[in-house]
Parts: sequence; C-alpha cells; structure tokens
Amino acid sequence: MNKTNLSDLIRKSIEKSLDIGLKKETKFRGTEKFDYFCENDKHRVFVGIELKREDPVNNIAKAWRQLDTIEKDDKKSFFIHVFSASYSESNRKYLNATFIGRKLEESGKAKYIPILIPIESPKNSKGIFEINENDKRKVENTIHTALFNIQI
Repeated sequence: MNKTNLSDLIRKSIEKSLDIGLKKETKFRGTEKFDYFCENDKHRVFVGIELKREDPVNNIAKAWRQLDTIEKDDKKSFFIHVFSASYSESNRKYLNATFIGRKLEESGKAKYIPILIPIESPKNSKGIFEINENDKRKVENTIHTALFNIQI
C-alpha cells in the first residue's frame, strides 16, 4: 500500500465533483493563504481542510474578512470546509466552526459547505500516510455526496 496525501485526495475529489481546478495555498485579496482556492468569472471556491484539532474558525474568518472587501458582484462564493474524523459532530471546535460558517452563509457572502470525512489523520503524519482503497473511496464518496447538488 502506498502512502497518500490526504489533502491531495480531498482536493482531487472536490475538483472531480465540481469539475473545477483548485490552486494550493493560494492568496485571495490579501496576505492570508487558503488551503485551496479557485476563481473565475462565475465563482470563487475556498477550501479549508482540518486534519487535526486545529483552529477551524480561523479559516472561515479569513475568507469572510477577504470577501467583505469585495464590491457586490455576480460571482457565487463557496466555502468548502472539510474535517477529518479527528473532529466529530459533537466536537466543540467543529460546532463553533459550523456555527460561524452558517453565519457566513446567512450574511450572503458565501455558501458554507461543511464535510466530515470518515478518516482520521494519524498524529505526526502531516496528512501523508497509508490509506487503503476502501477508505479512499469512502472519502471520495463522502465529498461527492456533499457536493452533489452544488451548482458551480
């Protein structure tokens, strides 16, 4: 079994589901980098990936702050927020992030899409570790299902 970069697997799954190309660690209208980002004349897609118990609210705040500087335009903005199984639906950081994400969506600045994938990133792995084919398919299917009705 080969080692897999979980962030790359997530990126490829999002790209395939939405038929878009994402750029890694890209800046948008400021100095803050996003895990992945895409912009064209119709939409903006921000992707935040949370593999460990980090500070997921920070990714939402960065996007919201940058989106707040934009004059109203016709582009649809999306914030896709992917959480590993290191988080759970009852985890305080997950709950806080999804709460703030819903507030971002209510503001009209971006559609917020949280996705909880069924795989955990082992400690000290930096997101690169062995993932069996069955678990890869679970990640891909979870992302595809979450994004199935998203029109970009």
